[in-house]
Amino acid sequence: MKHPFTGEYLKMAAGAQEVQITRMAGMVFQSGDFVIFESAFTPAGMVSMIDEHSHNIPQDNAKVWLPQLRQLMDMFGDFTASLEAFRTGLGNPAAGAPPGYFEKFKSWEECTLAVLMLKKTGKIWNGQGWVVTART
Repeated sequence: MKHPFTGEYLKMAAGAQEVQITRMAGMVFQSGDFVIFESAFTPAGMVSMIDEHSHNIPQDNAKVWLPQLRQLMDMFGDFTASLEAFRTGLGNPAAGAPPGYFEKFKSWEECTLAVLMLKKTGKIWNGQGWVVTART
């Protein structure tokens, strides 16, 4: 099964420890979650979807949880909080982000994760990792 994520999003999600803790703490995933497993039986970096037979069972060889768009949106809180985060995060100028920051992203998941990390942690993606930015 082909996954819906960009290569950049895979790196961004893997580096977002504040987001990873949501599912990785207990290594228990829901049906439909996407994860990257590492084991002797899977190729490195392989993205897999948790099916109805594997959900709610600890997955010890899971290394990265890849939140889908709806899961990222839920992390803002309720719908009103999500809208406010986007209004202020994507405003002109974007609060706490350098000029043109959001234009470089290629998917809604990338952009939403970038807004989430900016709003919740004060970090921006520099292409290699999440770094603290000076808030404006």
